[in-house]
Amino acid sequence: MSDPVIASRVGYDHSTGKRVSVFDAATGEGRSAAARAYVGGSQHHIEIRKDDKGKWSGDVVTMFEAAQRKLAFFRALRKAGVPTFKKLRELPKADRRQFTAAIRAADRAHPIVDRRDDPSKGGAFVMSLAEGEMVFMRHKDTKELGYFVVAKIDKPQSVVLVPHWDARAATGRKDASGSKVPDSQREQFAVTPTDLCTLAPPDKPHATKVRVSPLGKVTAVERD
Repeated sequence: MSDPVIASRVGYDHSTGKRVSVFDAATGEGRSAAARAYVGGSQHHIEIRKDDKGKWSGDVVTMFEAAQRKLAFFRALRKAGVPTFKKLRELPKADRRQFTAAIRAADRAHPIVDRRDDPSKGGAFVMSLAEGEMVFMRHKDTKELGYFVVAKIDKPQSVVLVPHWDARAATGRKDASGSKVPDSQREQFAVTPTDLCTLAPPDKPHATKVRVSPLGKVTAVERD
């Protein structure tokens, strides 16, 4: 495994709410205390930044890392005395308001997408991209303007894009005899953060992240 996820082998003590070891070294009972290694595979999003020289780079955040960030957020809520969201919804509005500041502070301290300008991570934050999100830019090969959907994110910093109108499968389809159906494979291409900078639409400094409403209204989003 080139990039394994290392997870400790622990249990959960429901009386204290803490995670504990499930191996007793004195008696040798329980599961081994050795950590487990998993193949991560899935990526949650990529955070794109540019340094003071204009160089773009991307930091891919795995599903495991995103889950760890979310866990840190919930732990911060518990530490601040915020009840679970289920219990919070049962409280009167006036009682819920007292936790607003604590929830906002925990969200700022432990975001799933790190939007901070950080020289150690590549510089000023530009945008993040996750599967299903969309950008307005020029096609890498044809240079034609279009809206492209993020279909996949690969390490170290590759983003696979598909034209918004193309709903075909990545591998294409096969007919009843098992033969590949011509033109049934979707059109896609991979870009790097540098490509997102150079393939900018007219009058824009770089590719633009957008949101499209169910009615087709396009809204550009900055530093998202």
